[in-house]
Amino acid sequence: MGFDMTLDEFTRQLEGYGERVGNLDANLQQWFSQKVDEIRALTPVDTGALRSSVKLTGDRFSFQIEMNYYGVFQNYGVKGLRSSRQPVRTPEAGLTIGGVRVEQQPFQFGTGNFWKTGPAWGAYYTGIRARSFFSVTDIQNELVEFIQEQTTI
Repeated sequence: MGFDMTLDEFTRQLEGYGERVGNLDANLQQWFSQKVDEIRALTPVDTGALRSSVKLTGDRFSFQIEMNYYGVFQNYGVKGLRSSRQPVRTPEAGLTIGGVRVEQQPFQFGTGNFWKTGPAWGAYYTGIRARSFFSVTDIQNELVEFIQEQTTI
């Protein structure tokens, strides 16, 4: 297998490459901003606090999505103590909450020692339905694709 390209053809392909790569950081910030808008549009809304708390930051090496803590439970759902009727998703690899890495297993309420002195909280028994509005895997794949498009000759 040979490489059949003249030096002039190769030089023409390289024209503007440095400028494209130089603009990558600015283009990434614009991409992150657009992605936040997409996620916020899908975020469940009660008071709007969760929607407004969503932030996505990063660079060409990594990204971080932040939101109010309960957003993760809304996104993936939580299995109830006595019922798993509501669909629950398994958190993706690489997910951390408050600096703690989350294992790849569904979120689940604990065993029968919740609020022993009062009426039980309904979601404790029935669970919380997953209301998917973000995917760490999808963000990662889209980010890789965007960087490839921005840096390809």
